[in-house]
Amino acid sequence: MQNKMKNKKILIIIGLFLFGFTCIAFCEEAVVDQQAMQQEEKLSSKEMIIRAWEAWGAKDQDKAFYWTNKCIEMYSEEAKKEQAGLTELPTTDTIDQYETLNAVGTSFFIQGEAYLSQGKTEEAKKAFGIAIKDYSFAQNWDPRGWYWSVKEKSLASLEKMEGETAEPSPKPSALTPALSHKWEREATPITLYDPGKEDIVNYKRYGYFKDVGTDKYKYVIKDQEGLSQAAGEGIYPNTSSVNWDPRYKKVKDEGRLEGGHWDFVNTDDLEASFYKWINAPEPQGVRLFYTGLSLEKSGLLKHAIKAYYATAVHFPKSVGWTYFRTPWYIAQVALDRIDFLLRHHPELEMELAGARIRVENGFDNNIANDRFFVNPGELRKISFFECIKRVLFKVGAGLKPAPTKTGKVIRQVGDGRVDIVKYENGHWQLRVEGRPYIIKGVAYSPSKIGQSPDEGTMEDWMQADYNKNGKIDGPYDAWVDKNLNNTQDPDEKTVGDFQLLKEMGCNTIRFYHHASNKELLKELYQRYGIMVIMGDLLGAYTVGSGAGWYEGTDYENPEHKKNMLESVKKMVEEFKDEPYVLFWMLGNENNYGVANNAKRNPRAYYEFVNEAASMIKSMDRDHPVGICNGDLTFLDIC
Repeated sequence: MQNKMKNKKILIIIGLFLFGFTCIAFCEEAVVDQQAMQQEEKLSSKEMIIRAWEAWGAKDQDKAFYWTNKCIEMYSEEAKKEQAGLTELPTTDTIDQYETLNAVGTSFFIQGEAYLSQGKTEEAKKAFGIAIKDYSFAQNWDPRGWYWSVKEKSLASLEKMEGETAEPSPKPSALTPALSHKWEREATPITLYDPGKEDIVNYKRYGYFKDVGTDKYKYVIKDQEGLSQAAGEGIYPNTSSVNWDPRYKKVKDEGRLEGGHWDFVNTDDLEASFYKWINAPEPQGVRLFYTGLSLEKSGLLKHAIKAYYATAVHFPKSVGWTYFRTPWYIAQVALDRIDFLLRHHPELEMELAGARIRVENGFDNNIANDRFFVNPGELRKISFFECIKRVLFKVGAGLKPAPTKTGKVIRQVGDGRVDIVKYENGHWQLRVEGRPYIIKGVAYSPSKIGQSPDEGTMEDWMQADYNKNGKIDGPYDAWVDKNLNNTQDPDEKTVGDFQLLKEMGCNTIRFYHHASNKELLKELYQRYGIMVIMGDLLGAYTVGSGAGWYEGTDYENPEHKKNMLESVKKMVEEFKDEPYVLFWMLGNENNYGVANNAKRNPRAYYEFVNEAASMIKSMDRDHPVGICNGDLTFLDIC
């Protein structure tokens, strides 16, 4: 009996112990859950949307819905306030002020895509509709280097849904008028109401140039009315005359000026683009440049040149921004456009003499330390005989420019089949087997319609044979869709991309080292005479580094560097003896900082590039090594 009582006591004690342990475990779990909830409450809308994208990329739709719902629940009211304060898409330099709007709008877009992948079309339409209607100015940052409009992407998804279920030639739905309006405008040229009194504005007549060639340069206007009359419509300072242009009122009344000004850069409605950019909410130099671009596309070349030159005269320090948030020096580009037009159109009888704008400290992203040394030069009419000479050079009627006197080769880089040489005059030249080689190339990576790297559906084009005829589709089965009906008609014969590339004069293609078909590349070279620039992404988009997408490649991380060098080594070992290799290419615009830290730490990046290049040289002396940069950013460090 006593033993039984003891056993009962032991059981009771054990039971109490287990109960206490369960309580403790439950309490600890509750504390952990509470801490997790508190941490989630502290997350910003931007952090939540990053987690949502990561879940979506991992095809974890439950978690994607969790984070998007959390973001919507916590931040939708604030997002609506930000939306209400806008009349158009924020510019790239102000977009960070609308972080909450961007995150909530993107949340609805992600949910729309998630519903769509589940076949829940009505739920998808509802989510896309909210993004379009309530968060139309939301944008999403793509770590590849650009912002995209959530509304535009939502409209595109809706249009794709309708296209998959509709009869041939479907009518636009009530949700897609903006998309159709944007892309289906008819080509409309510009008709100038006020072309101005002078084809070449005599700026010295209406003011004076001060401190030319220095960083104190300035053009001082003395006769603004006279300068406006000389310049004509849309050319600074004559920007208000557009209000008296009857065509402007008509275009406005027709609703052709609706939408953000950036939507008008690539439109065929050049008239609308011209009027839109004259009063766009951008710095005056940016406005002038795009006004000039619309005029140039419309064939009004003299007026376009006036716009470009006015940019250099009045606003030589104007700065725009690329999608990658790198400074874009507008006046330098405006001078380049003038140079291009005058070289290709000698019938204009103009020349630009002495113009130069140099930006000191212009290789970094800090425009506060920039110093502009400005000489706008002189835009002037050239003589009749000089004009005839230029026309003859252009049409090749017997006169040829004198050959450049290079002198002897004073330096040779590489001692194999492909090398680079420097001449006495300082010029460099790429050579193949001792003969000059001018690259006429394209970046080539075809994909089947509907495949997308964002959705993980891209397949290897070097192996793709969808019609099972034993030929790789892109290189050999491609055809030209002359009537754009997306169907191969009897009169549209199969040609193949390789043949089309040869016919267009291409001698080089560039792609990265995921080349799985050496025989295909050998035929590309032997049959079509096209060589290959073989590249390694060197951690761009985290390829080869082992880093996570939002973490990004770190060029000081030993593990990342080891992985990337192994990737480069594998590429060189596999292809260095192939006859079609022209040279090696490292990176793809890594300096923009897309999913890597090259933008934040350019010195570490360029030091690593040199390390990789040195390794290649130790393995292969037969081919040069290049670096693929985006514009000129940080090249002073390279």
